[in-house]
Amino acid sequence: GVGAGFFNQIPESDGVVRSAPLVIRYQDELYPSLALKTLAHFLDDSPIIVQALGGYINKVIVGDLIIETNEQGGLPINYRGPKNTIPTFSALDVLQGKIPQSAFEGRMVLLGSTAIGVFDSHSAPFGAEFPGLEIQASVIENIAMGDSLHRNANHKLIDIVTILLGCLIIAVVIPFTSRSPTRVLFYLTLIFVLLYGNYFVFSTFNHWNNLFYPMSSWTLCFVLIMLYQGFMVEARYSHVRSAFKHYLSPALVDQLTANPDLLNFGGEEKELSILFSDIRSFTNLSETVTPSELSRFLQAYMDPMTDCVLNNNGTLDKYIGDAVMAIFGAPVPFATHPIDACQAAVDMIEALEYVVDRVPDLERLFPVRAGIGVHTGTVVVGNLGSSQQFNYTVIGDAVNLAARIESLTKNYGVDIMISDVTYERVKEHFVCRELDRVRVKGKQEPVDLYELQGKQVSVAQADFNSQWQLALIAYRQRKFSEALAAFSALDQMQPKNVTLQLYLERCEHFITNPVADDWDGVYTHTSK
Repeated sequence: GVGAGFFNQIPESDGVVRSAPLVIRYQDELYPSLALKTLAHFLDDSPIIVQALGGYINKVIVGDLIIETNEQGGLPINYRGPKNTIPTFSALDVLQGKIPQSAFEGRMVLLGSTAIGVFDSHSAPFGAEFPGLEIQASVIENIAMGDSLHRNANHKLIDIVTILLGCLIIAVVIPFTSRSPTRVLFYLTLIFVLLYGNYFVFSTFNHWNNLFYPMSSWTLCFVLIMLYQGFMVEARYSHVRSAFKHYLSPALVDQLTANPDLLNFGGEEKELSILFSDIRSFTNLSETVTPSELSRFLQAYMDPMTDCVLNNNGTLDKYIGDAVMAIFGAPVPFATHPIDACQAAVDMIEALEYVVDRVPDLERLFPVRAGIGVHTGTVVVGNLGSSQQFNYTVIGDAVNLAARIESLTKNYGVDIMISDVTYERVKEHFVCRELDRVRVKGKQEPVDLYELQGKQVSVAQADFNSQWQLALIAYRQRKFSEALAAFSALDQMQPKNVTLQLYLERCEHFITNPVADDWDGVYTHTSK
């Protein structure tokens, strides 16, 4: 005979035969497989040379064929397809001459049984009952065609690098992606790249890289990071919501949750708009009710006032007795903060009409009037206070000026008063009437004050405003007699206008007591 070869198949841990051993050791001797021995015989009984490196077989040479093996001396099989893909003929048909001789000329022929009952069937990637004889034929064809799969130690290194690189990319990109759908899309794109890359190198270069472990590792990494992000977001969301749910609208709380860096611990300078609101004659009002009634009244008053602030992108800073302090433009920055503050002020005055509906049994306390002051300026905003106790608030001269402006509303008999800085930012959106140029207590720099009347006014009010501005110009030009006549004419239109009465008194005083040459038209207030 020409020799013999073993036909044992060694499945992997899952029972699937993916590679075939070309040689095995038995009693210190190496023996070739049936496939390898058949090929050697086909090549004129060429010798079989086994090459080892580092104690492992890495090459088998038969004639001019150099066969690269895995570390176990096996050949990763490039199966052609399901069983019977390699031409298979019945032995009876051959013996009866039904198969032409040309079907075997120039070919290697393996003779054996493919019936399942002889127990020479194995689990292969293309089926659970793959004939062992066809596995041997597949190995021979792989070697002869030089297109066996490539799987060695280098491919294991590639698998490890793929796992680490993918996990690194996921760990870097996912935390910086804010939306969950975007994260999932990125992960699926990464998996698609892996699948396509694996398919490409497999189909083009016959390189067999592991797919299961990289996909499993990437998926585990992605799930863990998503869970971590979820826990972190939930913790951050709970912290922000608990800290700001009473001060901000839910929409702004959500923005802070998505971007907590907007909260600056320690304070930073920003241009904001500050609003102060106070109930007129609150001391006298509180003396006429019981403590319980006062508490219910304040709740009925504060609820709509707070809603007006929050609904206009404002932040409730604090309650000071019956006063409300709010800031606009922080912690979530809005370029429209002066407009938002003025709109909140208008809404607050309108809401006063409906406060009585909340406490109808206290109807005797109504109507209630309030004074509101708004100023825009640079302040320090952030979590200010001690290391044990701090609040998100603002400090600075602009805050003090806003408080002074609010207190002056009762002097001029107006509901809403704004500074000249705020006026310049909102004059295209609201109707305003210039009131006075003053120095508030504790300030040397004069400020122009305006009455904020709303987005629209009646025709009569618009006419009053126009004539008022002409009278104010005459007053500033020291034409006090002319100004007195103009203000007197306005007194016929609005006889109870408090600001108008102030200017009538001033004009009469300056007519009999001429002003100094350096008079600048600024009125100095000596009280808060």
